Amino acid sequence: MTMFIKLENGQPVGSAITEDNLRLLFPHVKFSWPFVAEDLEPIGFGLWDFSSQPELGVFEKAVESVLVKDEYNRWRPSWTVEPMTEEEIAAHTEQEWTAIRNQRNYRLAACDWTQILDAPADAAAWAVYRQALRDITEQTDPFNIVWPTPPSIGPT
Repeated sequence: MTMFIKLENGQPVGSAITEDNLRLLFPHVKFSWPFVAEDLEPIGFGLWDFSSQPELGVFEKAVESVLVKDEYNRWRPSWTVEPMTEEEIAAHTEQEWTAIRNQRNYRLAACDWTQILDAPADAAAWAVYRQALRDITEQTDPFNIVWPTPPSIGPT
C-alpha cells in the first residue's frame, strides 16, 4: 500500500496517510502510476515508507529519531534504541505478568477434564502439573518463565 506524508518547506510533518485519503484531498488531480515524488511534492506531499524497527532487548524501546529521504525519494523514519524509563519497565513487566497469567489460565482450563473422577488420565500426576501451573507466578522473571511439562495422557 502506498503511503504519503505532508510536506512543509520540503520537510515531512504529521502522520502518514493512505492513497485513498490522498485522492480524497485532491479529487480533481490525476496521479501518475506508479506515484513519483516529483509529481507529489508540488502539491505538498511526499512518498512515505515505514521502516522496520530495530531488534530490542527486554527493557529497550525504539524511538523514531529523524526522517530521512532514501535513494527512491521516499521518506522513512530512522530509529534509535533507548532504555525504558522505570515507569515503562514497571508497565512492561506487569503486561508480561498478565500474559503469563492468561497463558496459565488457558493451560489450566485445557486440562480441567483430567480431574473428573472417571477421566482416563493419571489424576494425581495431572494434579501435580496443575499445581505447578498455579505456582508459575512465584517465579521472579516473567520474561524467562519455565513452564512445567504436562504428564502423558492416559491411565498409568
